[in-house]
Amino acid sequence: MEIVNIVATVTLNKPLDLEKLSRRLKNSEFASSGAKWLKWRLPPEQYYIAFYKSGKFLITGVKSEGDIENIAARVIDLLRKKGFTVKINTVKVQNMVILDFMKTNTSLEKITKGLIGEDISYEPDQFPGLVYKNDEGVTFLLFHSGKIIMTGIKTSDIAKRHLEKFKKKINAITKGVVKHAK
Repeated sequence: MEIVNIVATVTLNKPLDLEKLSRRLKNSEFASSGAKWLKWRLPPEQYYIAFYKSGKFLITGVKSEGDIENIAARVIDLLRKKGFTVKINTVKVQNMVILDFMKTNTSLEKITKGLIGEDISYEPDQFPGLVYKNDEGVTFLLFHSGKIIMTGIKTSDIAKRHLEKFKKKINAITKGVVKHAK
């Protein structure tokens, strides 16, 4: 199991003046969508930071849960150096994207039939993977290669638990334990 991306939200103790921040923060730019947020990359890793007027900022591109607090502190230090007197109220992981693999000698079509009645989608003309959503809001993408992408979780412990359950379910189908629809 590998974490490939973490999205976290940092809530500050007060709103941000984005116009002022854009003038003081080199290489920042406003979102082109017309929405009011300021985009910036934190060097040297180039983590994506999105600042909002509300006093929140989003961190993406992180691959370790342990790095989130450190990155948030680095951004706060930078804001302070730029003349903003802010403190962190909360740091919250919103989503993690996990990559894993499993061996399966069964086609995605057969696996899809074994998952009839569950929240699945497999339309190979539209997307090359099976999409499965469990009842706890976790989404899995399973590809012919055995590659699994999982999203909708907030900690690696929860990810491990859901990944284990998903693999058991798929293995049961591929070993014929689950009766397949005809």
